[in-house]
Amino acid sequence: ESAARQLAAADLPAAQNLLGILLRRTNPEESLAMFKHAASHGMARAMAEVGLMLSNGDGAPRDLTEAAAWLKKSAEAGSTEGMILYAECLLGGKGVPVDEPAAAALYTQAAALGSLP
Repeated sequence: ESAARQLAAADLPAAQNLLGILLRRTNPEESLAMFKHAASHGMARAMAEVGLMLSNGDGAPRDLTEAAAWLKKSAEAGSTEGMILYAECLLGGKGVPVDEPAAAALYTQAAALGSLP
């Protein structure tokens, strides 16, 4: 963890993402902050992590609207995980209005990228 901290302090998104993963259970607030730093550099995987944490209330109060916004950013940045998770938001009306056609389009896009069976 100390090496990841040093690299994260150097503003390296991959290290910030890794530190977020390492801290998820022991310090969810710092984990969320690390994922947000990595996401601010355009890291799609970190955007999905922020969305997941906010949807579960990990590291911050549960906020489905903000969670959906992060998952949408992740999907738009090309993360297949973000596409699938945002599609679930659209299907269930979690933080966004229900939009089945948009959800289907995201599932199709994720499948085309090899993320669905």
